Amino acid sequence: MYIVRKEVKIALIALPVIFFSNLIIGVILGIGLRHDFFNTVHHFAGGFFVALFMYGYLHEIVDSPNIPWFKKWLVIIGATLTIGVLWEVIEWIGSYYNNQYMSIGSLDDTILDLGSDTLGAIILLLLHSVGRRNSQ
Repeated sequence: MYIVRKEVKIALIALPVIFFSNLIIGVILGIGLRHDFFNTVHHFAGGFFVALFMYGYLHEIVDSPNIPWFKKWLVIIGATLTIGVLWEVIEWIGSYYNNQYMSIGSLDDTILDLGSDTLGAIILLLLHSVGRRNSQ
């Protein structure tokens, strides 16, 4: 029987909260269209919690002492960026079909979004690394 790790549970609660707050506050109320920081904070939080989910899901790889830390980080950050790119595609599709509520930004906006996703993942991995060192 597979036991769901606490990291996965936390991420599965946080990610829908981020998604629906983005949908309701950002898109429907228009805050995200008027304030860039709103979008950046959501991408950072999304990157953080996607990385937390991937850490929990891939814990056997991430916790293996035989795999160098760089490869572990690469897997988590790569998975986070994959989700970030998919999100950007969803933003583009939403903007294409309904530009009243969604607006696709420029290339700079897309790079900022993916950078925020990456920074969220890196912060999670740094916190995890510090936590592991303190527990040993």
